[in-house]
Amino acid sequence: MPGAVMSADTAAEAGRAPPDRSSPVARMTPTLTKACTSPPRSELGRTVRLSEETRRVIALAFGVRLMALNAIILARRAGASARGFGVLSGELRRFTGELESAMDELRRLTWSAVATVTARVKQARVAGVLERARAAAPQSERWIDEPLARMARAAESQAAELRATERALQEAIRDADRIGLMGGVLARTARIEAAYGDVFRVQLTEVADGFDRAIASILASLQQLESTEMGARS
Repeated sequence: MPGAVMSADTAAEAGRAPPDRSSPVARMTPTLTKACTSPPRSELGRTVRLSEETRRVIALAFGVRLMALNAIILARRAGASARGFGVLSGELRRFTGELESAMDELRRLTWSAVATVTARVKQARVAGVLERARAAAPQSERWIDEPLARMARAAESQAAELRATERALQEAIRDADRIGLMGGVLARTARIEAAYGDVFRVQLTEVADGFDRAIASILASLQQLESTEMGARS
């Protein structure tokens, strides 16, 4: 209304310069906050699923290792008729060692990703608080911009780390899948060799069936690992 007298607070507000949104920090803050919320939480859930499936494969491989040791002992008792089965049991034992090494590497990479993503989630909370404070009190930009800039640099570094870990994870899963397929071939061949076990044929066949079931479960878990990883890329 013409002639109305403004209060002191209103006058001060009217005279205040609008917040500077042209600075690099101001432009990137909403992007930083968005990048550090939902995607990291989704990534965290994915890495946890990878870790759980990795532990399952390691447990299954340990079971196959025990079965292979028992099969070697049984093949020695069976003598010459189970010589081929004994050789295959030794190969299956070595197979579990290779698979466990591959899964240990995958587990290391997975937990590295978990640590990085967890740091991003924590950072997102702080970035959100600072952004709300920035919006509520534009005059605080000078002391808020510095920590936001640090978080922006950290977010870029973390994103690069995650990309590198992602590539290493894909390679580790491919290696584990290759090893798993070889285990499948060995298990199928062991079933064939068990048929030549003479009086030990029934016992050898039971062991071979155990190999087959365990490695089928390993291959299913490896397929699940690959599906989880591919889901992150889609």
